[in-house]
Amino acid sequence: NPAKGSFVINPGSLYGNGQLVIRNSNGAVVEQRMISVLQGQAFKVNLEKQPSGLYFVKLTTSNGEQVQKILIQR
Repeated sequence: NPAKGSFVINPGSLYGNGQLVIRNSNGAVVEQRMISVLQGQAFKVNLEKQPSGLYFVKLTTSNGEQVQKILIQR
């Protein structure tokens, strides 16, 4: 599922206040922010300023965490 820079994260059963951390394939944090997640409500993430490559998106809330791999390909 390559993306061109922006993509949608579906939090599944996660909800509440949490943290979104995005790392590149070298493990460096490219984005980190606090986020309020509504259960089942997807939200958009924009990495258009980042180079092509593999990214790991980690969403952590009070009721769990989820990690997704995202491929940015231009």
